[in-house]
Amino acid sequence: MARTKQGIPFKSIAEIFQAARAADARAQGELKVEILMGIGSTPDQIRAVKEAFVPETSHASVLVWDLNSRAEIAPDADCGLVVVLVGDQTDKAKQIVARCSVQGVSCVLISSTALELPALDEAEEIAADTVVGTDYNTVQEQLAQCLALNINRIGLAANFPFMREEVAQVLMQESAAANAGVGALAFIPGSDFPLMVVQQEKLALDLMGAYGKSMSTERLIDMVGVVGIGTFWRYIARSVAGLVPGFGWLIKAAIAYSGTLADGKAIQAHLTGNVDLTSQLGKLKDLFVTVTGEPNPAVSAKPAEKKDEPVIVALDHTLPDTGEAEDDGEGYITLD
Repeated sequence: MARTKQGIPFKSIAEIFQAARAADARAQGELKVEILMGIGSTPDQIRAVKEAFVPETSHASVLVWDLNSRAEIAPDADCGLVVVLVGDQTDKAKQIVARCSVQGVSCVLISSTALELPALDEAEEIAADTVVGTDYNTVQEQLAQCLALNINRIGLAANFPFMREEVAQVLMQESAAANAGVGALAFIPGSDFPLMVVQQEKLALDLMGAYGKSMSTERLIDMVGVVGIGTFWRYIARSVAGLVPGFGWLIKAAIAYSGTLADGKAIQAHLTGNVDLTSQLGKLKDLFVTVTGEPNPAVSAKPAEKKDEPVIVALDHTLPDTGEAEDDGEGYITLD
């Protein structure tokens, strides 16, 4: 079936819906976190971890154990993440990391100094991330940075809000880099559109999942908004690229990158209640016209209905000269 070059093929639409189901599964799947407290952990470390891992949904469960009692048996088979406050128990922490490595479970070690971290082999280093700090803010910030790269980051962010901002930043950077590559390598006009739309929709879905939003009418409306915003940036890139011969690919890549980041920021602001995503489409239309001098069909407003204009018709004869007009006394002027 023929389609316009701006159309989205059925394959891409199917890919978007598959991504929606996958995002829902990641955000709403069962998640188990084990926290192991080592002797010698600082009060700020303990408070930072306990307050960070307060589940926001019923999909997550958090178990807190003494490191001594779990060193030889943790983690459980269905565990998704192990957080170890090392304290003075470096050897016990290494036992946990070794078991996590064998079972394929992610592990984060929190210690006051790098000297307290256990010496890990190559396989154990892959399984474990490290956080070094003693105060509350440092521990939570570094913990969020580690978990933003975790395989379970969508589910973790959906349940534990402290890491959502960091996860959102990583998702946006990854999506922007992917779209920059598409923009730079798309030599056939229009070939980049389906790929960029799919990438932007996946970003929107992952952000919604990270912020605990499930599939709903609201999500579908947001997806339409993302298509509109993404099309806007594509038109900008195509229009501006022609102004610099020989470097159009670089300009398209740069605009695809920055445009995807801007999309992500708008979606994130919408999810946190700071902006109405759909209301931005009208502003994008005005900006597009300013930059390119032509309307953007993706975000153009509905054409105004044509109004009937008054028509002046010349008389084919003139009124007879009847002399001066007279007031009939009732406030009217009569002609004889």
